Amino acid sequence: MTAVYALRPAMTDKQIEARRKGGLAFKAKYGREAYSEIGKLGGRPKLETLTEIRARQAKTNKRRCSNEALLARALELTAGRTG
Repeated sequence: MTAVYALRPAMTDKQIEARRKGGLAFKAKYGREAYSEIGKLGGRPKLETLTEIRARQAKTNKRRCSNEALLARALELTAGRTG
């Protein structure tokens, strides 16, 4: 089944003009340096990577086993079944 996503409609000419005027007003009020400072901050915050999530979870949950320990235990269990 395919997912249906609502497409965001393109901006109208009024919206484009409003954004342009807002940018010019900001520049007139705060100066060009303010745009530079905003640019240095960057865009949206970076999402956590899987390794960062696992590291955070390992710190909060001390009883959690490592992958190596789980693999060793699984090998022990499967070795006992052969025969």
